[in-house]
Amino acid sequence: MTPLQDYQHAIAKALRDGGEAPFSLEEARFAVYRRLVFNNLSSFVDQCFPIASALLGTTQWRHLCEQFFRESQCHSPLFKDIPETFLNWVEERPDKPAWLHDLMHYEWLELAAYHHLADVNDTLERVETALIDEAYDTWRVCLNPTLQFGLYPRPVHLFAMGHPIPDADGQWYGFLVFRTTKHEVKFHSVNATTLQLLQHLQHDASVWRACQMLSQQLPGTSADSLLPHTLELLGKLMQDQIVLGYQKRIMAAG
Repeated sequence: MTPLQDYQHAIAKALRDGGEAPFSLEEARFAVYRRLVFNNLSSFVDQCFPIASALLGTTQWRHLCEQFFRESQCHSPLFKDIPETFLNWVEERPDKPAWLHDLMHYEWLELAAYHHLADVNDTLERVETALIDEAYDTWRVCLNPTLQFGLYPRPVHLFAMGHPIPDADGQWYGFLVFRTTKHEVKFHSVNATTLQLLQHLQHDASVWRACQMLSQQLPGTSADSLLPHTLELLGKLMQDQIVLGYQKRIMAAG
């Protein structure tokens, strides 16, 4: 490493582990800088996870943030990426409450959709369902590019201060989070089957191919029986800007 890199690493280590100020820096001033850095990091985390932090409590949440500050490695220089790094770090902690990561992931989806770099374009061709039904293998569904998926074993949308924390109840709760053309972030509740269908479609599958893949996950269900229900569902999702339209697929020759 260069002398400058050595200097930067020493400063970063002292900031993280609370050690003495390096290079004969004045301790009082360095302590002020340490607080500023930690408070800056905490502010981005607190803004993204308001419900999780409130339910965990001020003391435990601050302790968690302090551990993250000491132990984590933030490789992105962008402040907006701090909450995701924190989320992934919490996921690996064996001592976290069972509900914490689920709730935090649900809250983080809003930030992920809001800051997504894609442009939400709703000017795609609105093809009639009947036309797609006649040539369903030639059409690609264009989903909202900011679409984020969440599937949880507990009703994360019911978490709130002053109420008991819901337990896992044997059901799965699916959510779609996305940004509209008006730059508004919306949450849409879906069942696990719908979420799986959209995940298939996200990988450039035709409507027909997505139905085929989904039928393999639903014993006793055929792609033919799923097709009309899928087309109806996609029509409804288009009204909410979850589906933006259809495009002709490029078919391989030969």
